[in-house]
Amino acid sequence: MNPNLISDHYFQVLALVSLGSSLMAALYHGILYLQHKESILIDFCVYLLVVSLFTIYRLFFGGIAGDTMLYGDTSVYTLVDEPLQMLLYVSYINFIAKSNNLNAPDTPVLSRVIKYLQIFLITYSVLHVAGILSQLFTQRIPLVNIGSRTLLILAAMALLLASWKQRKEPYYRYLLAGGIVFTLCGLLAFTSSFFGFSILGLSGLSITFVGVFLDVLFFSAAVGYKLKEAYQKVLQVRLKISQDLHDQVGATLTSISFLSEVARNQMEKDGPATSYVTQIGEYSREMITEMNDIVWAINPSNDRFDKLADRMQNFALPLLTARNIEFQFLQDGRLQDLLLTMQQRKSLYLIFKEAVNNAAKYSGCRHLAVKLQKESTQVLLEIFDDGKGFDAGAHSEGNGLKNMKYRAAEASSSLKVRSGINQGTRVSLQMPITQNAH
Repeated sequence: MNPNLISDHYFQVLALVSLGSSLMAALYHGILYLQHKESILIDFCVYLLVVSLFTIYRLFFGGIAGDTMLYGDTSVYTLVDEPLQMLLYVSYINFIAKSNNLNAPDTPVLSRVIKYLQIFLITYSVLHVAGILSQLFTQRIPLVNIGSRTLLILAAMALLLASWKQRKEPYYRYLLAGGIVFTLCGLLAFTSSFFGFSILGLSGLSITFVGVFLDVLFFSAAVGYKLKEAYQKVLQVRLKISQDLHDQVGATLTSISFLSEVARNQMEKDGPATSYVTQIGEYSREMITEMNDIVWAINPSNDRFDKLADRMQNFALPLLTARNIEFQFLQDGRLQDLLLTMQQRKSLYLIFKEAVNNAAKYSGCRHLAVKLQKESTQVLLEIFDDGKGFDAGAHSEGNGLKNMKYRAAEASSSLKVRSGINQGTRVSLQMPITQNAH
């Protein structure tokens, strides 16, 4: 079998694999950026898109023939191919440098080297295009071509050294592995193209595509680990805040409530200060309840929807039972493992609490039902009672209804309250399901 046909077959397969992995990774990390707003994701997407552009050009226009045309390629081919390669290297260096925090003030020398190298590559590309268009030359200049690749290899080694120094962290180990693969494959590809031989039946460009594919895998793993690490830090901060609120603020409020009760008992009944002390006790107890709700919402161990459902039932059941109100709680099983954001979870619970509390105090109902279900990309909460109701058209909004509407707006949700004289009241909340629960 003709070796060139084998090499050409490898080239097409590897090019398609490289293109597919790059485009899928770019799409995936682009979506991650919309959720997390991490700038490193944009840098990675730019690199992946440039890789895809270069692969498409070589696959459909340059082909494997361009792989052995170091000195004899046509001006049209060289006009596009060389700038694309330089753009690929610039985007790669930019991503690696930012991934290793090499643009920071504590690495001034390496930062300047990287900056000047990127400027050199861009300037070289511009001059190369200008030279081809003005017909000063019709092919790559050997000395400049070799010099630019040599600088890239040296820069890649410097970046690898930076990752090596921080290799104790898994994130940098992934970067180091990807950098080693990319640099090694790039070195083999350049050597293969320069001397005109294949390695294991693979041309220089095919080796490059192998390196790109493995590179994308390692870098995707590194970015994934970085996002996971950032998420864990958010959870730790939330846990620390909830613990501090519970231990410090909660203890202080409890002490105020207790001392106000002691003072009230020791004071003369119906004295002028008694009412003030009583109010202090009531306010502090309300603050304790509200703070407990906030602590619960912040604590990451309560992120799952089933924790929210349990807290809702634990609040409503004793309150309604004490007033002889029959309570029914219906939950869609598909919500069991759903994750809501902290804000959504807090808003949903406080709206539920306000609605149940109002029904228990003012509606005179004998039955109250709560329904939680998943509808497409939304969570639907419905609370309805058989109480005396009110004329929704003539009734002005009290603080309770205003609070519920405010909570719904905070969570980008819609709230509807429907009621009529002797027709009971129905509170409906539609909350969008998000995938970023922290």
